[in-house]
Amino acid sequence: LDDGRDLPSDPAQNQPAELPQSGQASEPQPFAKIIARMVGMGKNLGTVAIIGGGWAGCTAAFYLQNAGIPYTLFEANAVLGGRARRIVHPHFGHIDNGQHLLLAA
Repeated sequence: LDDGRDLPSDPAQNQPAELPQSGQASEPQPFAKIIARMVGMGKNLGTVAIIGGGWAGCTAAFYLQNAGIPYTLFEANAVLGGRARRIVHPHFGHIDNGQHLLLAA
């Protein structure tokens, strides 16, 4: 649990940190490394279970599909998208839910 106890009590002492530079374009991202390991496992892998059809679950399904790895996506709601989906309101029509996720609100 990050409770902020490591932060200085005097806000003036809290110096901004320089953000790390992004990796080289040829450096595989962590998710790509995982998929590569799964492909290497071949038929011993079986079917991958993806829990949740939000952005992360749908992205995982996309990459697994492209790699030819069988998967089953489990989603409790009737539509995919998780917290970022379109809902239909009887009086207001279509409402896009999820902008708050992009804005970190």
